[in-house]
Amino acid sequence: LESISRVPGNQVGFNTAATAALNRSVYDASTAKKLDTAFSSPGSVEAQLSSAASLGDVYDILKIKEDSIRVILLQPGNFDDQIKISMALRPFRSEEYKALSHIWAGEAKEHTIVVHNFECKIQGNLHTALQFLRPRSGEPRMLWADALCVNQASDEEKNVQVPRMGQIYNFAKKVLVWLGPPTKQSQRAIAYFNAFFGSDPGTSKFEESYWEN
Repeated sequence: LESISRVPGNQVGFNTAATAALNRSVYDASTAKKLDTAFSSPGSVEAQLSSAASLGDVYDILKIKEDSIRVILLQPGNFDDQIKISMALRPFRSEEYKALSHIWAGEAKEHTIVVHNFECKIQGNLHTALQFLRPRSGEPRMLWADALCVNQASDEEKNVQVPRMGQIYNFAKKVLVWLGPPTKQSQRAIAYFNAFFGSDPGTSKFEESYWEN
């Protein structure tokens, strides 16, 4: 389910379109250009990642700076395949990523995924979302998900990144709102909202494409 994003007056998201435009207007374009140049030459970073001894090392190598965020690259696979991801740094306001919004509560069982060849346990709700969201083939999908993109073992990092979450969602290409696997009732709700908002040309329709296996 894709949220309605950047619609004037829409209170579903974190900010209105006007706020987003204002934030972008104060962003120095020359800074963005320098960041793009820096991130386009990842050779040394890849070499460090290949020699990482733990997932903690991966987070340290991909240390978040003031003008960057950590994103995940969700690798293609079949629905029941083990989730495999890699991580990378991207410019904070790049609009290259889609931000995932999900509840942390869910089934008590944890699931093991692979992050840069290291095992990592995540909660069931996030695991299910990644199963539905990952591409079946082709290129990896770039996402931002707080449970993975913020080092949950570092209180220092969380104290810095959590206050930035509103901006991270605001500058995302789109916000993906995961409410859970589809049901007959949810499909009826999607049809209702699409019919309700369909007459507004400035409003994006809700989509069910991520529910198709």
